[in-house]
Amino acid sequence: WVPLLHKEYAKLLGGYDCLLRGPGLLHAVLRAMTGGVPQAFYLPDDWPDADYQCDARQLLTCLRHALAEAWPVVVMWKDSAKLFNGLLPGHPYTILALHERSLAGGGSVYLLRVANPWGLKGLWHGPWCYSSEMWDRHPEVEQALGCSVRGLSAAMDGTFWMDVDAFFTCAAHLVVVQCFHNNVGQGPFY
Repeated sequence: WVPLLHKEYAKLLGGYDCLLRGPGLLHAVLRAMTGGVPQAFYLPDDWPDADYQCDARQLLTCLRHALAEAWPVVVMWKDSAKLFNGLLPGHPYTILALHERSLAGGGSVYLLRVANPWGLKGLWHGPWCYSSEMWDRHPEVEQALGCSVRGLSAAMDGTFWMDVDAFFTCAAHLVVVQCFHNNVGQGPFY
């Protein structure tokens, strides 16, 4: 089904070359596939210091709400991201979860679980990645998350963990798709 859907969507847009027309197409694809309303957040290089539509706290609140509602959240990375951390710019990744966890020495860390649809190619190689020493320094975080996060076997599903500071440094833009849940057939219709 996927190749057929891909072919028909390319035909609808006017050809396969139309599938490669930048991030604006991502919004159209997400709208067509979900029936939802995409909201884009473009993060300039100097964000969150720049005068922008929202600050980091507001964006975290938006992410938390979207993930609680099971809305699709997609991120694309800055072009410079590939230079030092393994991420592939121009490729959409999906945000699966956002967790705040307490650290044993005090303070807390916000971690995002990100899915890379290309598997092992394009995985994060920074703090809190599957081979990061941060897991050794803070084993209580792995225990609180309740899943295996270390070693190559943890990365085999194409997901990785990333702290929000690194995320905001590497993200070029986010798309949150507000989906309207259809409750037809659930309870009386009158």
